[in-house]
Amino acid sequence: MSTRTANYRDDEDVVLCQAYMEISQDPITWISQTSDRFWARLTTIFNNSKNPSYVDRGQRFLQCRYRDTEAGVKRLVHSIKHIESQNPSGASEQTILERTKIFYANTDNKKFKNGFQI
Repeated sequence: MSTRTANYRDDEDVVLCQAYMEISQDPITWISQTSDRFWARLTTIFNNSKNPSYVDRGQRFLQCRYRDTEAGVKRLVHSIKHIESQNPSGASEQTILERTKIFYANTDNKKFKNGFQI
């Protein structure tokens, strides 16, 4: 019989996405690691980065949770790349983030299928 873990918190989604992006943007380890190794690393990073008072999450739980948020994450990555491609001269990371939030909020969700513009 399995034991149910505590309810998921929204701020854990942020930590999960940050861990995912940290690993997936590392070109050397991204190419040469298995799926199991990727998720093991992500689980370690997630559990070390989350609020220490929260329960640790297992690899399978995080895989399922990521699948639930994947389309939104891909849409956000697309939005960031779109804003960065406009090459705003001298723009700080904060300015790019603010522009990304506006673009993301104003983009018609129907234009995206699995996070990619079609």
